[in-house]
Amino acid sequence: MAEPTPVTLEPACVVTDGTSLYALAIGTSRTTPPSSPNDAHYVLVKSNPNPSPDLSDISWTPVSVIRNEGLNDIETPDANPARACHIDETSKVFTVLSSRSRTEKTWRTYDVARGIQYRPSANGGPGSWVNVTVSPVSPDFEWGDLSTELYKPKGSENLLFASADPHAGKIWIASMDPSTLIMKQNPTP
Repeated sequence: MAEPTPVTLEPACVVTDGTSLYALAIGTSRTTPPSSPNDAHYVLVKSNPNPSPDLSDISWTPVSVIRNEGLNDIETPDANPARACHIDETSKVFTVLSSRSRTEKTWRTYDVARGIQYRPSANGGPGSWVNVTVSPVSPDFEWGDLSTELYKPKGSENLLFASADPHAGKIWIASMDPSTLIMKQNPTP
């Protein structure tokens, strides 16, 4: 049996569950002409548990690979978006939010913050991918340039987004409803 061919992935987002690292890479098929944005794939990988501090023993295992068809297109090569991701330590649900995404399957339209979420199967089978959207009442979703994080407060089901721009003296907060996967910025407490 032939040795597997190593592949190089460029992570768009990396996060830890306290034991392993999870990384989302976004790749396009080498057989698709560059003018076609419809053939991007999302590749979610997981590291071995507790890699050494110098990462000399790190190895990666694919969790899920899926074509972006039907999912929010956060692969925006010309836009250089900021991204924040989160892995739930218990359920292993992985969420990524991108400051820019394509609103159409073209290379030019990428003005909306949106994301995607991977949900592992409870029975060990293949998981599923779903879209995360921004509330229509928050069309100008604010995103600071320096510090952005997705996090889940202890005891809460809601995933929160926090972004800050200390130079402008601004902080933005958003909350995602877990049942609708809609992110609302500056929710009423």
